[in-house]
This record gives sequence, C-alpha cells and structure tokens, in this order.
Amino acid sequence: MPKLLSLLAKQSPKIIVFMSESLAKQVGSAKELDEFLATSKPGDLRKLYDAHGPLSGLQELIAFSALSVVTGEQMQAIAKFTYDDSGLPVFSETEMMEIPRADTDKANISWLFDKFYEFMKSSQAETN
Repeated sequence: MPKLLSLLAKQSPKIIVFMSESLAKQVGSAKELDEFLATSKPGDLRKLYDAHGPLSGLQELIAFSALSVVTGEQMQAIAKFTYDDSGLPVFSETEMMEIPRADTDKANISWLFDKFYEFMKSSQAETN
C-alpha cells in the first residue's frame, strides 16, 4: 500500500478507492472486542476459515474504502456475502458509512488514507 500511495501522489488524484475481500468476526460487546484484539494476530481469521469454512462462524465481505483527496472525507462500504448452492456469491445489502477523521486508527485503511490526505495537502501547500 505505501508503494501504491507513493505512485498515486505523483499523479495528484482527486479520489482514491481501495477494495478488498475480508473475513470478519462479529463480537457482542466492547469487552469481547478488546479480548479479540488482545489475543489475535493478523492471519488468525484466515486460518480459522481455512480449517472450518462456513462453519467457522466468520463472515466474508467485500470492503470498499474511498478518500476524497480534495476534502479528506472518507466513506466505507461493506457488503457481506455467502455462496448459494451453485457456488455463486449472494450479497447482503451494502452498508455505507462516513468515516470521521477522529475515528481513524493505526490498524486500517482509514488511517493510511488520512495520512495520505495530510501528505497531499502539505505537498500542495509547498508547491503553491
């Protein structure tokens, strides 16, 4: 991702969209989320899904993250999916949300996008 953003910076894009296929685990409480974050490592959900497939209790999803390089606004869209009996994906209704700058954290695309926005903003200020 850093290499890609470096290439994009040279082209002065107006909007950047990142799409990924992901696995998610639904948690019921803040305590359960804290426990999960404290005990899991990157790749743990993939190992669980590879071992148990749909019976793992994990959700598969397509995630879109978008950044307006002009304003710094970010949007995220998530569509959960399963497979039908023919092996074709069946998507849920897409959930869309705006990501406030105060809610970006160091563990996800929104943080990278926010840092990229700050970099592009400071680069444009230096060239003006």
